[in-house]
Amino acid sequence: MQTQQYDPAFSLQVMEQFRQSLGTRAVVANEDLNDPLPNNLGPIYSEFQALYADGQAASPPTLSPLEFQVFGPTITWTTVMPFGISTYHPTEIEVWNSTATNQPGGYADITESELQQWAAEIKATP
Repeated sequence: MQTQQYDPAFSLQVMEQFRQSLGTRAVVANEDLNDPLPNNLGPIYSEFQALYADGQAASPPTLSPLEFQVFGPTITWTTVMPFGISTYHPTEIEVWNSTATNQPGGYADITESELQQWAAEIKATP
């Protein structure tokens, strides 16, 4: 079995064509949000920042729908969530459940108040 190689140039081309074709109806997403980011994803996350900046530069400014899923259930929530929200201005961040880490009840170790705070910060994104 041959291992596939990650080609950031191809991913960037698909993202750009998708957004050009559908405008801000196109939700661009990635499922590896972490702090720090995996090394090979720098170009992809730079494009997320550019998509957000393009939307803010439009007249009138528009919100560029960006969705992330965190890298996995054992990340440091108090670092990754603020980093993702303030750096990439997503419209949504999906959190993993923690069944993979045998957390009681299968949920990440996040308080309800933390979730509410992060939701408010995401909603407040211009």
